[in-house]
Amino acid sequence: MFSNRFYPVDRQIVSSLELVNRDFRLDPSRYNEKGERILRHLKQLGVPLLKIGNLPQFIEVFLPNRFSRVYVNDPRMGVPMLGTSTMFMTILPKDAAVRKDSTRDFRRLWVKEGDILISRSGTVASTVLCGASYATHIASDDCFRLRLTKDICGYVAAYLQSYFGHTLLVRDAHGKVIKHLKDYDIVNVPIPLPESAQVAVINNLMIEAQELVDLARQSFQQAEHALRKALGFDPETESTSLWLNAESRTFLLNGSSLFHSRLDPHFNAPDALHIRNILQTTAHRQLGEVAQVWMPTRFARPKAEPGYGVRFYSSADIMRARRLPSSTVSNRAKRYLDKCIVRSNTILICRSGAFGGIMGRAAYTTASMDGWAITEHMVRVLSKDQDFPPEYLYSFLASPTFGYPLVASFRHGKDVPELDPKELKVIPVPVLTRAQQDSITEPVKKAFGALDQANEKENQAHEQLLKLLKWAMEEFGDSAKPET
Repeated sequence: MFSNRFYPVDRQIVSSLELVNRDFRLDPSRYNEKGERILRHLKQLGVPLLKIGNLPQFIEVFLPNRFSRVYVNDPRMGVPMLGTSTMFMTILPKDAAVRKDSTRDFRRLWVKEGDILISRSGTVASTVLCGASYATHIASDDCFRLRLTKDICGYVAAYLQSYFGHTLLVRDAHGKVIKHLKDYDIVNVPIPLPESAQVAVINNLMIEAQELVDLARQSFQQAEHALRKALGFDPETESTSLWLNAESRTFLLNGSSLFHSRLDPHFNAPDALHIRNILQTTAHRQLGEVAQVWMPTRFARPKAEPGYGVRFYSSADIMRARRLPSSTVSNRAKRYLDKCIVRSNTILICRSGAFGGIMGRAAYTTASMDGWAITEHMVRVLSKDQDFPPEYLYSFLASPTFGYPLVASFRHGKDVPELDPKELKVIPVPVLTRAQQDSITEPVKKAFGALDQANEKENQAHEQLLKLLKWAMEEFGDSAKPET
């Protein structure tokens, strides 16, 4: 063994006990500059510093055992499941229902109000605070549940979402190619505890934000029920069983009636065919007749430090209830970035991704999002007919009963399916009376108003947290630095 006066042999030997002790990990990624800088800063704050697992309000953190996911096509026979990406979506999907007896201890899979879900792999350490709208879902075995009492769960969630908590969680992840978190990585994260009144302000802002997100989801559900009622569908009938409950078997068609002669099985799936045929036999207009449908040119995205480029939103960023840009694109691509700028009242459709995830899902740009640079991978839909208000078009295209199955049926490809904007122009949009449209658009406006307020509340919570921790940060990124 190599030895000299600078590296004596006895200092190169590490005992097995030290390998078990996480404080002596030999993974160089654990000792990155960001993490060490944050730890030094936290110790110099002069406020109590506890590990999450030592908080008096700590209840538990656990990861369910892996289980076989037996999916059912009727949500009434199962429970909708959230994954590490869908748990952030504005409208929580219900089309991935898992049979209730999939695992012996199924009750442990349920999400409770106040839970903090933390992804254990992939986009490791992504975090969300759950409101009441999550209580009707289960979460996958890739989501940690961190449970604390209500008087601090919002503060801890804000901290874990911040530059501080996220950096400390990521540095503790294990693995080379695919990083993974362990339960002890979470309970050992150090968290500062300023005065209780200051903690309460941040905690309340986060809880109020989640209550507003719950309100938005309720309003979206009201709009969906109004849309079903306007089109003559039973609002209580699940979308996956609509074609089975139809008196006329309109999904049985001969080969000559297939649109553009496409033989894709998903395009001619019974539920998509039934919805398409029902809409085409009623008063309707094609989407391309009432709206502009286009997609900006693809381009290379040179990354830049915050302040030297444009805040850029990916498809996943826009689909989340909490809207934050994931990157900054250099001004060198300004000619292409200008084409990615969106205006309010524009409908966005994710054109690629995994089926069942964000691919085919619709989003809406509110006044607070006007002027944002959003990825060219989202199809733009802009109403050009006053008889088809943008909120109505959004509600139809985002509907899990009508719009989403129709949009998703146009997907091409197998591993990473994609949509063609030109094909979406033929989607039939029902012609409704003004009263019927109002019953749909009013809940949609209320929902997006609540979402804007929720984002503002969370922004205030994070600003208050950084102020308490005396950290000057203009962006969530490498530009973060302690106040001097």
